[in-house]
Amino acid sequence: MSPGFFIGVLSAEAISQVAIGLFFGVAYWLVQCEAEYLVFALLSWSVALISGGIAWGVARGPEIFPHSAAVTHVGGVLCISLHLMFVALFVRVRSIRPYALTAVLVTTMYLAFILGGFWWRPTALTRLGRGWPISATIPELRGEVTLVGASFYLISGIFALISLIALIRAYRSNVREAGVVLGGGALAIAATANDSLVVVGWLKNHYLIPHVFMLYSFLVALSLLMRYQRASRGLVVTATTLKERSEELRRSYADLEDVQRELVTKKQLAAVGELAAAIAHEVRNPLAIIVNAVAGLRRPTCSDPDRITLLGIVDEETGRLNRLVTDLLRFARPVTVRRAAVGLHELAKRAEWRGDESHEIIVELPDEPELRTVQADANLLRLVFDNLVSNACQSMPNGGQIRIAISRGNLAGRDCVRIDVIDQGQGMDEQVLSRAIDPFFTTRPSGTGLGLPIVQRIIEAHGGAVEIDSELGRGTIVSLLLPMDPDALGANLA
Repeated sequence: MSPGFFIGVLSAEAISQVAIGLFFGVAYWLVQCEAEYLVFALLSWSVALISGGIAWGVARGPEIFPHSAAVTHVGGVLCISLHLMFVALFVRVRSIRPYALTAVLVTTMYLAFILGGFWWRPTALTRLGRGWPISATIPELRGEVTLVGASFYLISGIFALISLIALIRAYRSNVREAGVVLGGGALAIAATANDSLVVVGWLKNHYLIPHVFMLYSFLVALSLLMRYQRASRGLVVTATTLKERSEELRRSYADLEDVQRELVTKKQLAAVGELAAAIAHEVRNPLAIIVNAVAGLRRPTCSDPDRITLLGIVDEETGRLNRLVTDLLRFARPVTVRRAAVGLHELAKRAEWRGDESHEIIVELPDEPELRTVQADANLLRLVFDNLVSNACQSMPNGGQIRIAISRGNLAGRDCVRIDVIDQGQGMDEQVLSRAIDPFFTTRPSGTGLGLPIVQRIIEAHGGAVEIDSELGRGTIVSLLLPMDPDALGANLA
């Protein structure tokens, strides 16, 4: 084997190792794969330093030995820490990571020793290769290492053993690709041991790391393919499972829609039935009273005073039926809002004039002009005020004070006009308050239970909201929240 051929092989291997490093680096950058492959790219470039350094030393001879040996050993020192870091990332075992960090610190220290000239003793150079007859013509050189340099070879053996143990544990943990890397790692560790013994003079042989690393690189690339093959199979299984679950979810959703439609139908029927029962109950009592009164009027013995009394009863119950039908039509009919500028001062004063002698109505208006007018339907707001004032008066049969306070409020994050109707009546307990808006629910013998539901429908048609705060024995506050500007009103209605 001629020196030229040997130098060509080493140079070709150095170029290949640089290309391998580029492959793993580009693969990591393009597909964002695991970090261990980026570390392996750095490891490949470090081995390229070893190959290039040996080729340089063989080509140029003893005069550049200190420089070629420094390049070779810089690559070797980097390889030790990078290989342990690669294994730590590859097997994903946290217990080995402290060793990898220790190797980085050791590498930094030994790099300083190499660059500082503490690695070799200034002695005569020895030609290597006498163990191989075919290499007798290749002038490989070896210098005499110091104790500092010799200690590195011992430490590198320890780190190599740690890497081997970690790969064995990973393979035994059923990590298939670890077996492939384990084979290449074992060869690389054996080559490291060979080269270390060659350098210290205990073995007369060639350096093997540049040659073995080519096989090691191939096996690591194969592990990359195996890992992604396993990941792709896992993705196929996951996609199949997800498709099955999606189909199950689609069927469940369809079943849920059927159940929901059925539930809505039953709820509507229940609401219609409840409404019909409430109407029948409200109508039956006045009709029964009217029937009894008419029967009394038909008696020949009915006196004039009794006849007047019975006619008054018929008139009262007929009016009650008329109010019930009127409120029912108001509640059932769609609310059509004809907006215009409505002065709250006039509405409040009108409500004040409707009060009787036993009830005092106090109107509190702010000084802010924008709180005195709203864009609303005047007729509908009059109905709202009439209902609320009527309810407040009926809650205080012995008289009392009713306050109508207008102020600035907040509705869905926007400024609004807040109208509070406050009475000093008996108030409501929690059970009655929770049903205050329910149609036909009333605690008054002559009430229809549609006043507050009508108020709520009108205010919501204006894009507002109704709030009720009441405490038993302390009175009730009914708050109306109305948007100030037409844009906010339109947004709420939409």
